[in-house]
Amino acid sequence: MKRTIFLVALNAVWLAVALLAPILRAQRQETGLIIQSWKYDPETKGVALKLVNSSGKDIIAYNISDSDGSRDYYGRPNPPGEHLEDALGSLIIAQMSGKEPDKDKPNGIFASGATRTLILGAKDISVKAMVDLVVYADATAEVLNEHAFSQVVAIRTGQLMAMQKVSETTHRALEDATITNPGAAAVEKLKRELVETKKLNNPEVAEGNRAVGLQSAIADLERYQQPNFFSKKGTERDHRKEYVEDLDKRIALILPHTQIRVLESK
Repeated sequence: MKRTIFLVALNAVWLAVALLAPILRAQRQETGLIIQSWKYDPETKGVALKLVNSSGKDIIAYNISDSDGSRDYYGRPNPPGEHLEDALGSLIIAQMSGKEPDKDKPNGIFASGATRTLILGAKDISVKAMVDLVVYADATAEVLNEHAFSQVVAIRTGQLMAMQKVSETTHRALEDATITNPGAAAVEKLKRELVETKKLNNPEVAEGNRAVGLQSAIADLERYQQPNFFSKKGTERDHRKEYVEDLDKRIALILPHTQIRVLESK
C-alpha cells in the first residue's frame, strides 16, 4: 500500500515537471526582460512568447535566440536563430520633437512593467527560447550574446558615421561661397562616397552599415531640390542650414547609444 502511494506521488511530480517543461525552458531570468509564458500552436507552427519588462527601465532593444534542438549531419547542434528588435529610432524621433515616446507599438519602445507577445516560427514543440540581450534607454545593456550585441553596436555606429559624413559634407558646401547650390554639391560628393562605401559589404562591422544611412540622406537632399518643396520663405542655402542643424541635433542624441555600458550579469 505504501509503495503504491509513493509511486502515485512520484508520477504526479513527473507529470507536473512535464507540464511545466515548455515554460521552464524559456524562463532563464538573467536579464530584465522575462519570458513569462510559452505556448506552441501546432496548426500555425508558431510559439507565442509573453514577454515582461521587469527591469524598472525602458527597453529599446532586445534579442531572443531560439533553437529547435536539431543537429547537423555530424551530430553537432545547429546554431540558434535570432530575433533582434531595436527601437532607437523611435526614441530619437520623440526626443527631437520634445514629446513622450510612443510605447504602445509592437516594435516600439518596451516600457518598464509592460508586457508584449512575440510570435516565433517553430517546426515543433521542442523549440527553446532565451532572452540573451537587453539594451536600455539609458544606454546600458545586459549581454549574454556577444554576437547580437556587436550587431546592435555595428548598426548604430554605422548609421551615426553616415550622418556625420553627411553633416561634414553639407557644412563644407555651405561654407564655400562660390557654391550656389550647396545641396546639389553635397549630393554629388555623397554619391561618390556611397560608391566607395558599398565596396565594404560586411554588416558585421560599423563601416559596412554606412550605406543605408548615406542612401537615405541622398534621397532627402534630392527631394529638397524639387520645386516648391519648402513652404517657408528663404534661400536654398537657408534651407540647407536648417537641415544640417537638425541633423547635428540627431547626431548628438544618437552618439551616447553607440557607447553602451555593459552591466554585470545577475
